[in-house]
Parts: sequence; structure tokens; C-alpha cells
Amino acid sequence: MKLTDKQFWIWEIALTLAFSTMPLIMYGESIIVIMLIIVSYAGVAAMGLISSPKIPVFATWILMFCAADGAYIVDLIIIDTLRLIKMESYPLIIGQIYLLPICLLANALICTVGGHAFRTINKPRKEASDETDI
Repeated sequence: MKLTDKQFWIWEIALTLAFSTMPLIMYGESIIVIMLIIVSYAGVAAMGLISSPKIPVFATWILMFCAADGAYIVDLIIIDTLRLIKMESYPLIIGQIYLLPICLLANALICTVGGHAFRTINKPRKEASDETDI
């Protein structure tokens, strides 16, 4: 996918909103935190969508799952280091250790549903392009 494709931007917005919903609910106290979370997950979605024609669908969504989990951890480190929310470090870190399995499950669900939708949407398009090549 290219940055100029309409389909790219539809997937980009949908994935960014899906990935960033849970962290925004937990940490959406200030505009700086909101922007940090949205930008990090927009980067994850863009990275996966741009690399999608080059690698198989399954590998694309595994890459996005790992990158989304990495973005979640990096966002927490930045939030804690720069004191972007009013919570102390210890409760923030301990709370995230307990909530990490929920985040992993949510990201896995998003990637599973997204991968299935991506495969079914692109399969008819690929078959149509194969017919025009004949």
C-alpha cells in the first residue's frame, strides 16, 4: 500500500483508533499524553500497512502485534520518565504489570480480526488483478 491510497488511510485510521483505545482510556489525562499515544500507534499501523505488500499477511500482523506491544511499553516509559500524568511511578508500573496481559489480549484480538479482514478484502482484489493480467 502507498501513502496516497484511500484504502491505506481507512486502514490507518481504523487501526490507530483500535490500538490506542485502551491506553487512551487509562492515561488520557492531558493532550500531550493523548498525542504521544496516538502518534506511536499511528506509526505502528503505518509500518505494518506499508510493509504489507512485501511480506505475507500473517507476518504483517505478527509484526504489528509486536510493534503495538512495544509502543505500549515505550509509551509507559516516556509517560513515567517525563512525569506526564499525576500518578506516582510505583503504582503506575505495578498497575501496568497487572494490566499487560489484558493489553496483549486486546492487541492479539485486534491483529487477528484485522488480519482476517485484510485477507478477505484483499483476496478478491488480488483475484481481479490476476484476471486482468491474462
